Amino acid sequence: MLTIPQGARSGGDDRGVCLVTHTRPEIPRRRLVCFPYAGGGASLYKRWAEHLSADVELLAVQLPGRENRVLVPPLRQLTQAADQLVSRLQRLPWRPTVFFGHSMGALLAYEAALRLPPAWGLQQLVVSGRSGPHLPATAPPVATLDDPAFLALLGRMGGTSAAVLNQPELMQLLLPMLRADFGMVDDYRPAPSAPILSCPVLAVHGRDDPSTSVARMQAWACTTHAQFHLQELPGGHFFLHDESARLVRLMGL
Repeated sequence: MLTIPQGARSGGDDRGVCLVTHTRPEIPRRRLVCFPYAGGGASLYKRWAEHLSADVELLAVQLPGRENRVLVPPLRQLTQAADQLVSRLQRLPWRPTVFFGHSMGALLAYEAALRLPPAWGLQQLVVSGRSGPHLPATAPPVATLDDPAFLALLGRMGGTSAAVLNQPELMQLLLPMLRADFGMVDDYRPAPSAPILSCPVLAVHGRDDPSTSVARMQAWACTTHAQFHLQELPGGHFFLHDESARLVRLMGL
């Protein structure tokens, strides 16, 4: 689901990655940080607050080039986004934290987790809609497609409504950000020397998601020394929107 420009309250400056606060518990004891898929923004996770316990602080990652930051040039390297994000995360007060990332967001959450020291407080990494990071891609690059082919692909993926795709002026505004996001995924390769995580990892697969498979989601098991679980839920690539309440329960939040 492509998110179109809108207002949102964000922390940090206007140049890099920001964190948007969706809930501010009176006595926060836990934290959930959500990472968007390509083309998505922090507002995707605003309604997740309805499913969370009252003591959970909900933050969402806001990359440049979308929503309230649509005029800020987008980032083009996923590792650069992870570096900027970690500098924000390390300024937060300590509390037990869960990362949730979907599709592109799964890779960004993983790279952020790699950069944080074990004492920072990451209790679990939850990923969905993206094969294990060390597996080779099974589809050709997307970001370099010409505009008609690129827009047709967005339509087939099902995350962007025809009403949005059929607005040429809006799409011309959003295309640089969309291409940058897909380019980050196309170009991503984990570092050969990447450490193994010490936190548990939960991988969640949409049963009808054509972009990955149970076997390819299972490959996330090699990213951690701790427990690994694989869960399958109904739905396609964007199952997280219909299954948000169940996802929150799986995280124990």
